[in-house]
Amino acid sequence: MASPGSGFWSFASEDGSGDPENPGTARAWCQVAQKFTGGIGNKLCALLYGDAEKPAESGGIQPPRATSRKAACACNQKPCSCPKAGVNYAFLHATDLLPACDGERPTLAFLQDVMDILLQYVVKSFDRSTKVIDFHYPNELLQEYNWGLADQPQNLEEILMHCQTTLKYAIKTGHPRYFNQLSTGLDMVGLAADWLTSTANTNMFTYEIAPVFVLLEYVTLKKMREIIGWPGGSGDGIFSPGI
Repeated sequence: MASPGSGFWSFASEDGSGDPENPGTARAWCQVAQKFTGGIGNKLCALLYGDAEKPAESGGIQPPRATSRKAACACNQKPCSCPKAGVNYAFLHATDLLPACDGERPTLAFLQDVMDILLQYVVKSFDRSTKVIDFHYPNELLQEYNWGLADQPQNLEEILMHCQTTLKYAIKTGHPRYFNQLSTGLDMVGLAADWLTSTANTNMFTYEIAPVFVLLEYVTLKKMREIIGWPGGSGDGIFSPGI
């Protein structure tokens, strides 16, 4: 991404601020262009940012419109070393994340923002003043959003908005007033374990591929045999995944 002082960014200091996070004229023009011209505005903004070769593509789900989001920086260091500094999702795609070259910073920023969305949803799930579900009939959701698969890849900003839209209409299974014959509640430790296993992204078929998980399975089965009375937990066992 071009630096604030290069290319068209040079006129961003007309207001005298000189602040990279508040470039003034260029950013204001960019926001207006994106709001009123759609894809053309995205391409022009890409030119302003120095990323004209990667304009944002439209298509797929269309969540409520939002201005181009730039990940917020929470650190006080100058120059900023925060992973979110200088990351603009409107010009980034999945191919810009790890294992892409120089993909560490956008990957960290993107996953942190996804985590923020998830944590806000978790907290809201336990709020008794909220609805269990923001219910809409299928035809209403189909009319409100374009749920079709886009021909062109979505940028990361759109993906984040899709995450918010998905959770907006999801049933809050952790809500105090949610009751179901099969499941209810949300266990925080279990949620953390689910995130961990999804991140590890491994299989259980051999010790070589999943040493820790295989050992955990072994000690769990041994404890279960002790509970039912088998001496010393001797014996064998196997876990059968559900459907």
